[in-house]
Amino acid sequence: MKRVNHESNKVFAVLLERLNDHQHMRLELNGYLPLVMEKLEENIVTPVGITIRYSLEHEQTWEGKVLRVPKMNFLVIDFRLDKEEVEFMGIFPCYFLNDVTGTEQHSLGIEHGQVISINKRWQSDHTVFANTWLKNIGQQGFLIMKPTRLF
Repeated sequence: MKRVNHESNKVFAVLLERLNDHQHMRLELNGYLPLVMEKLEENIVTPVGITIRYSLEHEQTWEGKVLRVPKMNFLVIDFRLDKEEVEFMGIFPCYFLNDVTGTEQHSLGIEHGQVISINKRWQSDHTVFANTWLKNIGQQGFLIMKPTRLF
């Protein structure tokens, strides 16, 4: 399984810190689509260890319907003893969705809390996309915004 790069780890670590012990967080920034993070599932068994699945998405409302542009799921394994030790995190993209284009790809098949299949091409593509997207999220200023909704 491919994981995101060090810079993306830093961005994701800040988002996790902001989510804290909540299940759901929404960040709003003028000029950009809202960013939503959600903790989906714990204790997923993978070839690299036990992980937690999170979703991250930009939301757009069109004709009363919420569109995800995009939405990605990530499996996260975190061995940090200190929040600054992002090199001890593994963040693995496992799902991509774009409601506008109709694209939905499960790069890691997960059933009953266990990874059962890996589409290496899609997972590699998802990792490349995630590295760019997370870099953009950091540069756009989402990391310094206060959540508008936590639960």
